[in-house]
Amino acid sequence: MSSITLRFLAEAGTVNVGGRIPGGTVLRWIDEAGCACATQWAQRHAVAVFVGSIRFQRPIHVGSLVEVEARLAYTGRTGMNLSVEVRSGDMTGGEMQTATECLAVCISPPVMSP
Repeated sequence: MSSITLRFLAEAGTVNVGGRIPGGTVLRWIDEAGCACATQWAQRHAVAVFVGSIRFQRPIHVGSLVEVEARLAYTGRTGMNLSVEVRSGDMTGGEMQTATECLAVCISPPVMSP
């Protein structure tokens, strides 16, 4: 099956009042990684239609290195089920720890010609 990993630095522009990355930002990252993985597999544009079983296990702090890994778990005719894991850790190295996990469903509907 297919997988994709996005890596980037958690920026200060997305911080909430508690000095952490907001859950909505994490959900945007999940959507981006899931759609990129599904689009790569389907070889045409894919969109998310469901994200669920979200478990926020630990906060992500500003300045952390973030990895968002989306892995295909099942594919159908036009739909794909994905497992998505968000990990974060220190930029200088060390172990990345799971911050969030969830399931996502993306679809890549057939393109209708006029």
